[in-house]
Amino acid sequence: MSFFALVNLGFAAFALCVAIFHLWIYRMRPRDAAHFWIAVVSLGVVWVAGSYAALYEARSLGEAQRAQLAGMVAALPLVIGFVRFSELYVGVENRLLRLCVPYSVVMLAAAYAKPSLLFNGELIRVSLPLGGEYVRAGLAPSAGIVFLGFAVMILSVVGIYARRARTIEGGGLITLALAGWGAGMAHDLCVAVGLYEAPWLLPLGFSLFSGAFGSILLRRLVRAHTKLERSAGELHTLVETRTAELRRKDLELAHGARLGTLGALAGGIAHEIGEPLAAVSSHVKELRDAWRDERRPAAFGELLTQSQHRIERIRTVVAELLQLARREESQPGRHELHAIVAGVLPIAGYELSRRARLETDLASAPAVAGDGAMLAQVVLNLLVGAIHAIEHSAPQGPLITLSTGGHAGGARLVVSDNAPALPTELAADLFELAAAGGGEDQRRIGFVVTKQLVERHGGTFTIESGEAGTRVTVDLPAACELGESA
Repeated sequence: MSFFALVNLGFAAFALCVAIFHLWIYRMRPRDAAHFWIAVVSLGVVWVAGSYAALYEARSLGEAQRAQLAGMVAALPLVIGFVRFSELYVGVENRLLRLCVPYSVVMLAAAYAKPSLLFNGELIRVSLPLGGEYVRAGLAPSAGIVFLGFAVMILSVVGIYARRARTIEGGGLITLALAGWGAGMAHDLCVAVGLYEAPWLLPLGFSLFSGAFGSILLRRLVRAHTKLERSAGELHTLVETRTAELRRKDLELAHGARLGTLGALAGGIAHEIGEPLAAVSSHVKELRDAWRDERRPAAFGELLTQSQHRIERIRTVVAELLQLARREESQPGRHELHAIVAGVLPIAGYELSRRARLETDLASAPAVAGDGAMLAQVVLNLLVGAIHAIEHSAPQGPLITLSTGGHAGGARLVVSDNAPALPTELAADLFELAAAGGGEDQRRIGFVVTKQLVERHGGTFTIESGEAGTRVTVDLPAACELGESA
């Protein structure tokens, strides 16, 4: 095989790689159709370069005519692909570009149907610069019309790119490379019509154009990657900001619900503080009287002990209130669920004693991790919800049961009552906070906030409601599973 045949086969292999590359990009980005059409152009070049290689190996008039005709027919995918690529890349539809397609189809169809329109039957031997020779078929005068049309097409396409060189990406480089490719095609036309003898250069011109477009594509890819990295950093910052904002709003919602719950228990809390205060005041008066009465020395110890118990009761209630009313989120820690329940009971104790009978079963369970105030709010929300619902309790008497214990992988809290089942309209969108209003909806708000707090601690929240009453179950994972983080 001659040197020039091998060179053209090399160009064909290169063009095939370019076609595969752009088809792969188009498969990844179907909206970028320019890559598809440049792949079509590349396949046309594969066809042309293969035809040139066959022509360099031709030894008879028939072989030369078949190779030359195949090269001319290959102009069809070249023209169609390049017209569509140019329209997409430049961003305009040009009538002259559109005329190239039907012109190429008509001329090439006529030449394929009647080869005598192109060839005069003469066999021409051509000497190559580096030695060797090949034969080609002589062209008829009518072939000049076909080639003249292609020459006009080449010049018009170069002119379109040149006029828009400043408005399209890499316009100057593309125009320069396209001019080189056009020069190669013009050179091949001159060789074809016999103006001079030289090797065919169209595949070389395509290589220049493909290299220019590839460099622009690579630059675009680097820019896109840089922009993506910058956008990813900005998105990460935005996500962190939005997450912090949502967490702050969740804390505000939980804090508001907590204060609302404490407000609902205000009368009972006042009683829980006022009753021991009154007892302490009475004891202080008795101590003053006993101080003056030498016959009552033994009363001192008893009165002081009782006062100390009452003050400790006040201190416990106030400490629990301060923890519940705290706005900020505390550092997570390990907590015993039954101890949290025991700390909350005094706050709701008065309301419970007035409205319902409370049964408790505070069994020990694995420690849970999280915010102690939020866990206490979970218990308080469920108790207050049950207290409000119990006003319409069953005839056998209002009853609230509260229990803690272990379950697979953590601790469990169960609060149940024998109040009527939740209304159908309430149960339908129980956790839609936007639907909450008043009345029974106050309990829904408590459920919504409680569910959020439980899920924040990695737990699950379930409600079962029927004729026998409502049962709420909270399952929390053990502290060791959360690594002591809420």
